[in-house]
Amino acid sequence: MPKLSDYHSRTAPTVQQTPPPSTGEAATTGRRSDAFNKAVSKLDKDYKRRCQELGPRLFRQADGSLQPKKPPPNPYAVGNRRSWDALVKFCRETGGLAEFEKTGKSYRHGNNTSFDEHQEFLSAIGLEPEVDSDGSWMDFDPEMVDPMTDPQHPFNSFFKTEAQLILAQAPSRVGIQPTSNN
Repeated sequence: MPKLSDYHSRTAPTVQQTPPPSTGEAATTGRRSDAFNKAVSKLDKDYKRRCQELGPRLFRQADGSLQPKKPPPNPYAVGNRRSWDALVKFCRETGGLAEFEKTGKSYRHGNNTSFDEHQEFLSAIGLEPEVDSDGSWMDFDPEMVDPMTDPQHPFNSFFKTEAQLILAQAPSRVGIQPTSNN
């Protein structure tokens, strides 16, 4: 696997074209507000500059490699993002997001915008919304919300056992007495 320094030391590629929006830019300018068109234009400009400076977008794969192909979402990540969504939305709308403070909308995060606007905005840089048009989380599995309840999760299958062994060998070092439960 390449080191992080390998990515910082490579030369910047030529400007990479962003994937075309699925709805078509010509259609966007005719039916969207000026604020929306301005936001998409700024996003496109920022994304092109990002690609020029850092190279094309790469996604971390399950094997640890970086590739341009987006991997399937981790079901635990989807479950946790869904669990924290109300708090994250509250924070964005009460001082945590400058864009929302100025305009009362966030096309990027879908705050006070239609699903179509949010989807079109993200498609300008090749991303997709986390929720579908009726608000259901895509790829959500209700059985996979908390990894600590999964007996196959590495924490429960390996790390928890190792931690118990360490605590049993030197309980006074950390001030915790070992327990007999799993």
